[in-house]
Amino acid sequence: MSDQSPLSEREIEVLRQLALGASNNEIANTLVISPNTVKVHIRNIYAKLGVLSRAEATLEAVRRGLIEVLNTPNSVPEPERIPESEPLVSIPIDEPIAPEPMQIPSTTQPITTPAPDPITPVITQPTNQITIPRAYALAILGVLFGLIVAVVAIGWFVVRGNITPTTQPATTLVSNVWQPLTALPEPTYQHAGVFLADSLIVIGGNTDTGVVAHTRQLNLATGAWRELASKPTAVASSGAVQIAGQIYVAGGRDKNGAASNILEIFDLAQNRWQTGPAMPAPRANAMIAAIDGKVYVFGGENEGIIADTSFIYSPDTQSWSQGPAMPLALRDAAIAQSGGDVVLIGGQTSTGPSLGTWRLQTGTWQKITDLPAPRVDAGAVYITNQIYLVGGAEGDQAILVLQNNIWNATDLRTGHAISEHLVLSNARDIYSIGGWNGTNALAETRSWTPITNIFLPSVGK
Repeated sequence: MSDQSPLSEREIEVLRQLALGASNNEIANTLVISPNTVKVHIRNIYAKLGVLSRAEATLEAVRRGLIEVLNTPNSVPEPERIPESEPLVSIPIDEPIAPEPMQIPSTTQPITTPAPDPITPVITQPTNQITIPRAYALAILGVLFGLIVAVVAIGWFVVRGNITPTTQPATTLVSNVWQPLTALPEPTYQHAGVFLADSLIVIGGNTDTGVVAHTRQLNLATGAWRELASKPTAVASSGAVQIAGQIYVAGGRDKNGAASNILEIFDLAQNRWQTGPAMPAPRANAMIAAIDGKVYVFGGENEGIIADTSFIYSPDTQSWSQGPAMPLALRDAAIAQSGGDVVLIGGQTSTGPSLGTWRLQTGTWQKITDLPAPRVDAGAVYITNQIYLVGGAEGDQAILVLQNNIWNATDLRTGHAISEHLVLSNARDIYSIGGWNGTNALAETRSWTPITNIFLPSVGK
Protein backbone atom coordinates (compact mmCIF):
# COMPACT_ATOMS: atom_id res chain seq x y z
CA MET A 1 0.00 0.00 0.00
CA SER A 2 2.83 2.36 -0.76
CA ASP A 3 4.29 3.82 -3.89
CA GLN A 4 7.33 5.73 -5.04
CA SER A 5 7.83 7.47 -8.40
CA PRO A 6 11.02 5.76 -9.54
CA LEU A 7 13.10 6.13 -12.65
CA SER A 8 14.41 3.04 -14.37
CA GLU A 9 18.16 2.45 -14.56
CA ARG A 10 18.12 3.43 -18.24
CA GLU A 11 16.23 6.62 -17.48
CA ILE A 12 18.75 7.50 -14.76
CA GLU A 13 21.56 6.96 -17.32
CA VAL A 14 19.78 9.31 -19.73
CA LEU A 15 19.23 11.80 -16.88
CA ARG A 16 22.95 11.82 -16.11
CA GLN A 17 23.67 12.68 -19.75
CA LEU A 18 21.05 15.46 -19.62
CA ALA A 19 22.78 16.86 -16.54
CA LEU A 20 26.05 16.93 -18.52
CA GLY A 21 24.37 18.95 -21.28
CA ALA A 22 24.51 16.20 -23.90
CA SER A 23 22.24 16.44 -26.96
CA ASN A 24 19.84 13.66 -27.94
CA ASN A 25 22.27 12.36 -30.57
CA GLU A 26 25.17 12.47 -28.11
CA ILE A 27 23.11 10.56 -25.55
CA ALA A 28 22.14 8.01 -28.19
CA ASN A 29 25.80 7.49 -29.19
CA THR A 30 26.95 7.24 -25.58
CA LEU A 31 24.26 4.75 -24.51
CA VAL A 32 24.17 2.91 -27.88
CA ILE A 33 20.46 3.50 -28.41
CA SER A 34 18.44 5.29 -31.07
CA PRO A 35 17.61 9.03 -30.84
CA ASN A 36 13.90 8.14 -30.84
CA THR A 37 14.43 5.94 -27.78
CA VAL A 38 16.24 8.85 -26.11
CA LYS A 39 13.22 11.08 -26.78
CA VAL A 40 10.90 8.50 -25.22
CA HIS A 41 13.11 8.24 -22.11
CA ILE A 42 13.27 12.04 -21.77
CA ARG A 43 9.49 12.31 -22.08
CA ASN A 44 9.08 9.65 -19.36
CA ILE A 45 11.60 11.45 -17.12
CA TYR A 46 9.68 14.73 -17.48
CA ALA A 47 6.41 13.01 -16.59
CA LYS A 48 7.80 11.15 -13.57
CA LEU A 49 9.58 14.20 -12.14
CA GLY A 50 6.75 16.63 -13.02
CA VAL A 51 9.03 18.98 -15.00
CA LEU A 52 9.00 20.58 -18.45
CA SER A 53 12.67 21.15 -19.32
CA ARG A 54 16.10 19.58 -19.07
CA ALA A 55 17.23 22.13 -16.52
CA GLU A 56 14.19 21.45 -14.32
CA ALA A 57 14.73 17.70 -14.68
CA THR A 58 18.37 18.05 -13.58
CA LEU A 59 17.51 20.24 -10.59
CA GLU A 60 14.63 17.96 -9.52
CA ALA A 61 16.80 14.84 -9.86
CA VAL A 62 19.52 16.44 -7.72
CA ARG A 63 16.91 17.50 -5.15
CA ARG A 64 15.54 13.94 -4.95
CA GLY A 65 18.98 12.37 -4.75
CA LEU A 66 18.58 10.47 -8.06
CA ILE A 67 21.86 11.90 -9.39
CA GLU A 68 24.70 13.86 -7.90
CA VAL A 69 26.22 17.01 -9.27
CA LEU A 70 29.93 16.88 -10.05
CA ASN A 71 32.01 19.55 -8.38
CA THR A 72 32.69 21.48 -11.59
CA PRO A 73 32.75 25.22 -12.29
CA ASN A 74 29.03 24.97 -13.04
CA SER A 75 28.16 23.32 -9.74
CA VAL A 76 27.56 25.08 -6.47
CA PRO A 77 30.83 26.84 -5.60
CA GLU A 78 32.52 26.33 -2.33
CA PRO A 79 32.57 29.36 -0.07
CA GLU A 80 35.46 31.64 -1.03
CA ARG A 81 38.29 31.66 1.45
CA ILE A 82 39.47 35.13 2.48
CA PRO A 83 43.26 35.05 2.61
CA GLU A 84 44.83 36.14 5.81
CA SER A 85 46.59 39.48 5.59
CA GLU A 86 50.30 38.80 5.41
CA PRO A 87 51.41 42.03 7.12
CA LEU A 88 49.40 41.12 10.21
CA VAL A 89 51.58 38.09 10.74
CA SER A 90 54.74 40.18 10.81
CA ILE A 91 53.44 43.26 12.65
CA PRO A 92 55.55 43.89 15.74
CA ILE A 93 53.71 44.18 19.02
CA ASP A 94 54.55 46.88 21.60
CA GLU A 95 58.20 47.27 20.54
CA PRO A 96 60.11 47.93 17.34
CA ILE A 97 61.93 45.21 15.48
CA ALA A 98 65.54 45.02 16.46
CA PRO A 99 68.03 45.32 13.60
CA GLU A 100 69.28 42.07 12.28
CA PRO A 101 72.93 41.55 13.14
CA MET A 102 75.40 40.79 10.41
CA GLN A 103 75.78 37.05 9.84
CA ILE A 104 79.24 35.61 10.43
CA PRO A 105 80.10 32.63 8.25
CA SER A 106 80.89 29.47 10.11
CA THR A 107 82.88 26.41 9.10
CA THR A 108 82.62 22.82 10.05
CA GLN A 109 86.18 22.78 11.39
CA PRO A 110 87.05 24.14 14.86
CA ILE A 111 88.51 27.64 14.81
CA THR A 112 92.03 27.57 16.14
CA THR A 113 92.77 31.27 15.80
CA PRO A 114 91.69 33.71 18.47
CA ALA A 115 88.13 34.98 18.07
CA PRO A 116 87.96 38.43 16.48
CA ASP A 117 86.53 41.39 18.26
CA PRO A 118 82.72 41.57 18.09
CA ILE A 119 81.40 43.50 15.12
CA THR A 120 79.26 46.41 16.11
CA PRO A 121 76.10 46.74 13.98
CA VAL A 122 76.21 49.73 11.70
CA ILE A 123 72.41 50.25 11.78
CA THR A 124 71.41 51.50 15.15
CA GLN A 125 67.71 52.32 14.49
CA PRO A 126 65.13 50.95 12.00
CA THR A 127 63.82 53.33 9.38
CA ASN A 128 60.18 53.65 8.26
CA GLN A 129 59.07 50.87 10.66
CA ILE A 130 55.30 50.97 11.37
CA THR A 131 54.15 49.52 14.65
CA ILE A 132 50.56 48.60 15.68
CA PRO A 133 49.53 48.14 19.29
CA ARG A 134 48.61 44.61 20.33
CA ALA A 135 44.94 45.49 20.93
CA TYR A 136 44.54 46.83 17.37
CA ALA A 137 46.24 43.79 15.84
CA LEU A 138 44.03 41.39 17.76
CA ALA A 139 40.94 43.36 16.76
CA ILE A 140 41.86 43.20 13.05
CA LEU A 141 42.53 39.47 13.29
CA GLY A 142 39.18 38.98 15.00
CA VAL A 143 37.32 40.88 12.26
CA LEU A 144 38.99 38.83 9.52
CA PHE A 145 38.24 35.58 11.31
CA GLY A 146 34.60 36.61 11.71
CA LEU A 147 34.33 37.40 7.99
CA ILE A 148 35.72 33.99 7.08
CA VAL A 149 33.26 32.23 9.40
CA ALA A 150 30.35 34.27 8.01
CA VAL A 151 31.22 33.47 4.37
CA VAL A 152 31.55 29.75 5.14
CA ALA A 153 28.26 29.73 7.07
CA ILE A 154 26.36 31.56 4.30
CA GLY A 155 27.73 29.18 1.68
CA TRP A 156 26.75 26.16 3.77
CA PHE A 157 23.17 27.37 4.21
CA VAL A 158 22.84 28.12 0.48
CA VAL A 159 24.04 24.63 -0.41
CA ARG A 160 21.84 23.05 2.25
CA GLY A 161 18.76 24.76 0.91
CA ASN A 162 19.27 23.72 -2.72
CA ILE A 163 20.95 20.31 -2.79
CA THR A 164 19.48 16.99 -1.72
CA PRO A 165 22.01 14.75 0.08
CA THR A 166 23.44 12.01 -2.14
CA THR A 167 25.70 10.25 0.33
CA GLN A 168 24.50 7.79 2.97
CA PRO A 169 24.40 9.79 6.25
CA ALA A 170 23.27 9.13 9.77
CA THR A 171 19.63 10.08 10.28
CA THR A 172 18.59 12.91 12.58
CA LEU A 173 15.01 14.10 12.90
CA VAL A 174 13.83 17.68 12.52
CA SER A 175 11.00 17.04 14.95
CA ASN A 176 9.37 13.92 16.32
CA VAL A 177 5.84 14.91 15.40
CA TRP A 178 3.45 14.30 12.54
CA GLN A 179 2.36 17.43 10.69
CA PRO A 180 -1.41 17.42 10.03
CA LEU A 181 -2.63 17.96 6.47
CA THR A 182 -6.17 18.37 5.14
CA ALA A 183 -8.17 15.25 6.06
CA LEU A 184 -9.81 13.01 3.48
CA PRO A 185 -13.42 13.94 2.61
CA GLU A 186 -14.48 10.71 4.36
CA PRO A 187 -12.76 8.01 6.46
CA THR A 188 -11.16 5.49 4.08
CA TYR A 189 -9.03 2.37 4.34
CA GLN A 190 -7.74 -0.35 1.97
CA HIS A 191 -7.28 2.35 -0.69
CA ALA A 192 -4.58 2.65 -3.36
CA GLY A 193 -2.72 5.69 -4.63
CA VAL A 194 0.45 7.37 -5.87
CA PHE A 195 2.47 10.56 -5.45
CA LEU A 196 2.28 12.43 -8.77
CA ALA A 197 2.65 16.05 -9.90
CA ASP A 198 3.34 17.30 -6.35
CA SER A 199 0.03 15.88 -5.17
CA LEU A 200 -1.41 12.80 -3.49
CA ILE A 201 -3.75 10.69 -5.65
CA VAL A 202 -6.10 8.39 -3.67
CA ILE A 203 -8.14 5.74 -5.48
CA GLY A 204 -11.02 3.55 -4.27
CA GLY A 205 -10.97 1.84 -0.90
CA ASN A 206 -13.45 0.97 1.82
CA THR A 207 -15.62 3.51 3.66
CA ASP A 208 -18.55 3.47 6.05
CA THR A 209 -20.79 3.11 2.99
CA GLY A 210 -18.80 0.23 1.47
CA VAL A 211 -16.35 -0.11 -1.41
CA VAL A 212 -16.05 3.12 -3.45
CA ALA A 213 -14.74 4.20 -6.86
CA HIS A 214 -13.61 7.71 -5.88
CA THR A 215 -10.48 9.25 -7.38
CA ARG A 216 -9.28 12.15 -5.26
CA GLN A 217 -6.31 14.51 -5.45
CA LEU A 218 -4.74 16.50 -2.61
CA ASN A 219 -2.87 19.55 -3.90
CA LEU A 220 -0.02 19.91 -1.41
CA ALA A 221 0.52 23.56 -2.33
CA THR A 222 -3.06 24.64 -1.61
CA GLY A 223 -4.02 21.90 0.86
CA ALA A 224 -7.29 21.28 -0.99
CA TRP A 225 -8.81 17.95 -2.05
CA ARG A 226 -10.67 17.70 -5.36
CA GLU A 227 -12.74 14.98 -6.96
CA LEU A 228 -11.46 13.51 -10.23
CA ALA A 229 -13.14 11.08 -12.62
CA SER A 230 -14.39 8.00 -10.76
CA LYS A 231 -12.73 4.65 -11.39
CA PRO A 232 -14.92 2.47 -13.64
CA THR A 233 -14.81 -0.40 -11.13
CA ALA A 234 -15.04 0.20 -7.39
CA VAL A 235 -12.39 -1.84 -5.56
CA ALA A 236 -10.57 -2.00 -2.24
CA SER A 237 -7.27 -3.73 -1.39
CA SER A 238 -5.86 -3.03 -4.85
CA GLY A 239 -2.45 -1.65 -5.81
CA ALA A 240 -1.40 1.36 -7.88
CA VAL A 241 1.77 2.56 -9.61
CA GLN A 242 2.49 5.34 -12.08
CA ILE A 243 4.46 4.99 -15.31
CA ALA A 244 5.04 7.99 -17.58
CA GLY A 245 2.18 9.92 -15.99
CA GLN A 246 -0.30 7.04 -16.28
CA ILE A 247 -1.64 5.41 -13.09
CA TYR A 248 -2.15 1.63 -13.29
CA VAL A 249 -4.55 0.06 -10.74
CA ALA A 250 -4.53 -3.75 -10.71
CA GLY A 251 -6.81 -6.23 -8.93
CA GLY A 252 -8.46 -5.62 -5.58
CA ARG A 253 -11.78 -6.68 -4.05
CA ASP A 254 -15.09 -5.64 -5.55
CA LYS A 255 -18.26 -4.65 -3.67
CA ASN A 256 -19.06 -8.33 -3.11
CA GLY A 257 -15.64 -9.05 -1.56
CA ALA A 258 -14.44 -11.14 -4.51
CA ALA A 259 -10.91 -10.78 -5.86
CA SER A 260 -10.71 -8.94 -9.18
CA ASN A 261 -8.51 -9.42 -12.26
CA ILE A 262 -9.32 -5.96 -13.65
CA LEU A 263 -6.60 -3.54 -14.79
CA GLU A 264 -7.71 0.07 -15.13
CA ILE A 265 -5.51 2.99 -16.18
CA PHE A 266 -5.95 6.66 -15.22
CA ASP A 267 -4.57 9.60 -17.22
CA LEU A 268 -4.26 12.49 -14.78
CA ALA A 269 -3.64 15.09 -17.50
CA GLN A 270 -6.83 14.05 -19.32
CA ASN A 271 -8.74 13.14 -16.12
CA ARG A 272 -9.84 9.96 -17.87
CA TRP A 273 -9.93 6.23 -17.09
CA GLN A 274 -9.58 3.35 -19.52
CA THR A 275 -9.69 -0.42 -19.08
CA GLY A 276 -6.64 -2.54 -19.88
CA PRO A 277 -6.21 -6.28 -20.44
CA ALA A 278 -7.33 -8.42 -17.49
CA MET A 279 -4.73 -10.10 -15.29
CA PRO A 280 -4.14 -13.84 -15.83
CA ALA A 281 -5.89 -14.49 -12.50
CA PRO A 282 -7.76 -12.43 -9.87
CA ARG A 283 -5.63 -10.93 -7.12
CA ALA A 284 -6.50 -8.91 -4.01
CA ASN A 285 -4.18 -7.66 -1.25
CA ALA A 286 -1.23 -8.04 -3.64
CA MET A 287 1.94 -5.94 -3.73
CA ILE A 288 2.55 -3.85 -6.84
CA ALA A 289 5.63 -2.10 -8.29
CA ALA A 290 6.81 -0.42 -11.50
CA ILE A 291 10.12 -1.78 -12.83
CA ASP A 292 11.69 -0.67 -16.13
CA GLY A 293 8.40 0.70 -17.40
CA LYS A 294 6.37 -2.43 -16.57
CA VAL A 295 3.78 -3.23 -13.89
CA TYR A 296 4.68 -6.05 -11.47
CA VAL A 297 2.01 -7.69 -9.28
CA PHE A 298 3.44 -9.88 -6.50
CA GLY A 299 1.52 -12.48 -4.48
CA GLY A 300 -1.95 -11.58 -3.21
CA GLU A 301 -5.01 -13.70 -2.53
CA ASN A 302 -7.88 -15.28 -4.46
CA GLU A 303 -10.73 -17.24 -2.85
CA GLY A 304 -8.80 -17.62 0.40
CA ILE A 305 -5.65 -18.99 -1.26
CA ILE A 306 -2.50 -16.88 -0.89
CA ALA A 307 -0.42 -16.81 -4.08
CA ASP A 308 3.33 -17.28 -4.50
CA THR A 309 3.31 -16.16 -8.14
CA SER A 310 3.74 -12.80 -9.86
CA PHE A 311 2.48 -11.19 -13.06
CA ILE A 312 4.08 -8.58 -15.34
CA TYR A 313 2.16 -6.14 -17.55
CA SER A 314 3.91 -4.39 -20.46
CA PRO A 315 2.24 -1.12 -21.54
CA ASP A 316 4.16 -1.31 -24.84
CA THR A 317 2.69 -4.67 -25.87
CA GLN A 318 -0.44 -4.31 -23.71
CA SER A 319 -0.03 -7.89 -22.53
CA TRP A 320 0.58 -9.85 -19.31
CA SER A 321 3.31 -12.44 -18.69
CA GLN A 322 4.47 -14.61 -15.79
CA GLY A 323 6.90 -12.92 -13.39
CA PRO A 324 9.57 -14.28 -11.02
CA ALA A 325 8.40 -16.81 -8.45
CA MET A 326 7.85 -15.49 -4.94
CA PRO A 327 10.04 -16.74 -2.06
CA LEU A 328 6.80 -17.64 -0.23
CA ALA A 329 3.05 -17.26 -0.60
CA LEU A 330 2.39 -13.74 0.69
CA ARG A 331 -0.23 -11.01 0.90
CA ASP A 332 -0.62 -7.64 2.67
CA ALA A 333 3.14 -7.05 2.83
CA ALA A 334 4.56 -3.54 2.71
CA ILE A 335 6.49 -2.80 -0.48
CA ALA A 336 9.23 -0.20 -0.93
CA GLN A 337 10.92 0.61 -4.21
CA SER A 338 13.86 2.66 -5.45
CA GLY A 339 14.37 2.20 -9.17
CA GLY A 340 14.79 -1.51 -9.80
CA ASP A 341 15.37 -2.25 -6.12
CA VAL A 342 12.15 -3.73 -4.69
CA VAL A 343 11.75 -4.84 -1.06
CA LEU A 344 8.82 -6.73 0.52
CA ILE A 345 8.38 -6.42 4.29
CA GLY A 346 6.26 -8.49 6.67
CA GLY A 347 2.77 -9.42 5.50
CA GLN A 348 0.61 -12.49 5.94
CA THR A 349 1.31 -16.11 4.94
CA SER A 350 -0.97 -19.15 5.05
CA THR A 351 0.44 -19.99 8.51
CA GLY A 352 0.47 -16.51 10.04
CA PRO A 353 2.35 -13.20 9.92
CA SER A 354 5.73 -13.10 8.20
CA LEU A 355 8.77 -11.44 9.76
CA GLY A 356 10.82 -11.63 6.57
CA THR A 357 12.32 -8.77 4.59
CA TRP A 358 12.94 -9.79 0.96
CA ARG A 359 14.76 -7.93 -1.83
CA LEU A 360 14.26 -8.57 -5.55
CA GLN A 361 17.51 -8.24 -7.51
CA THR A 362 18.01 -9.30 -11.13
CA GLY A 363 14.89 -11.43 -11.02
CA THR A 364 15.84 -13.31 -7.84
CA TRP A 365 14.52 -12.84 -4.30
CA GLN A 366 17.07 -12.60 -1.48
CA LYS A 367 16.25 -12.51 2.22
CA ILE A 368 17.78 -9.52 4.00
CA THR A 369 16.75 -9.77 7.64
CA ASP A 370 13.75 -10.30 9.91
CA LEU A 371 11.52 -7.70 11.49
CA PRO A 372 11.68 -7.41 15.29
CA ALA A 373 7.89 -8.02 15.38
CA PRO A 374 5.13 -8.79 12.85
CA ARG A 375 3.84 -6.00 10.61
CA VAL A 376 0.80 -6.65 8.39
CA ASP A 377 -0.88 -4.06 6.12
CA ALA A 378 1.89 -1.56 6.87
CA GLY A 379 3.26 1.05 4.47
CA ALA A 380 6.89 1.51 3.45
CA VAL A 381 8.92 4.03 1.43
CA TYR A 382 12.51 4.58 0.38
CA ILE A 383 14.25 7.83 1.37
CA THR A 384 18.00 8.32 0.81
CA ASN A 385 18.78 4.60 0.61
CA GLN A 386 16.85 3.88 3.80
CA ILE A 387 13.47 2.18 4.14
CA TYR A 388 10.89 3.58 6.56
CA LEU A 389 8.09 1.25 7.75
CA VAL A 390 4.92 2.86 9.12
CA GLY A 391 2.09 1.09 10.97
CA GLY A 392 0.93 -2.48 10.50
CA ALA A 393 0.95 -3.41 14.20
CA GLU A 394 -1.45 -3.37 17.11
CA GLY A 395 -1.27 -0.27 19.27
CA ASP A 396 0.97 2.78 19.09
CA GLN A 397 4.21 1.59 17.46
CA ALA A 398 7.49 3.25 16.52
CA ILE A 399 8.33 3.84 12.89
CA LEU A 400 11.07 1.41 11.85
CA VAL A 401 14.00 2.24 9.59
CA LEU A 402 16.11 -0.29 7.68
CA GLN A 403 19.70 0.86 7.43
CA ASN A 404 22.72 -1.34 6.70
CA ASN A 405 20.33 -4.34 6.64
CA ILE A 406 19.34 -3.76 10.27
CA TRP A 407 15.92 -2.66 11.50
CA ASN A 408 15.93 0.07 14.15
CA ALA A 409 13.13 2.00 15.83
CA THR A 410 12.98 5.76 15.34
CA ASP A 411 11.86 8.17 18.04
CA LEU A 412 8.62 8.86 16.16
CA ARG A 413 5.55 6.70 16.80
CA THR A 414 2.29 6.34 14.92
CA GLY A 415 0.31 7.76 17.86
CA HIS A 416 -2.31 5.01 17.62
CA ALA A 417 -2.86 1.65 15.98
CA ILE A 418 -2.95 2.01 12.21
CA SER A 419 -3.00 -0.39 9.26
CA GLU A 420 -4.55 -0.65 5.79
CA HIS A 421 -3.51 2.97 5.26
CA LEU A 422 -1.80 4.55 2.25
CA VAL A 423 1.85 5.55 2.70
CA LEU A 424 3.46 7.65 -0.04
CA SER A 425 6.66 9.66 -0.46
CA ASN A 426 8.23 12.26 -2.70
CA ALA A 427 11.73 10.96 -1.79
CA ARG A 428 11.86 13.49 1.07
CA ASP A 429 8.56 13.56 2.98
CA ILE A 430 6.47 10.61 4.21
CA TYR A 431 2.68 10.88 3.87
CA SER A 432 0.16 8.70 5.74
CA ILE A 433 -3.41 8.85 4.44
CA GLY A 434 -6.48 7.27 6.05
CA GLY A 435 -6.37 3.72 7.43
CA TRP A 436 -7.91 1.57 10.13
CA ASN A 437 -7.19 1.97 13.86
CA GLY A 438 -8.60 -1.40 14.89
CA THR A 439 -12.07 0.01 15.52
CA ASN A 440 -12.82 2.74 12.99
CA ALA A 441 -11.80 3.98 9.57
CA LEU A 442 -9.63 7.12 9.58
CA ALA A 443 -9.75 10.30 7.49
CA GLU A 444 -6.51 11.77 8.80
CA THR A 445 -3.77 12.89 6.41
CA ARG A 446 -0.39 13.75 7.88
CA SER A 447 3.27 14.07 6.93
CA TRP A 448 6.69 13.62 8.49
CA THR A 449 10.10 14.62 7.16
CA PRO A 450 13.17 12.67 8.28
CA ILE A 451 16.15 14.90 7.47
CA THR A 452 19.64 13.52 6.94
CA ASN A 453 22.96 15.29 7.24
CA ILE A 454 23.78 17.38 4.17
CA PHE A 455 26.86 16.55 2.09
CA LEU A 456 28.21 18.78 -0.67
CA PRO A 457 27.86 17.20 -4.13
CA SER A 458 30.94 15.39 -5.36
CA VAL A 459 31.02 12.27 -7.50
CA GLY A 460 27.87 11.37 -9.45
CA LYS A 461 26.21 8.01 -9.15
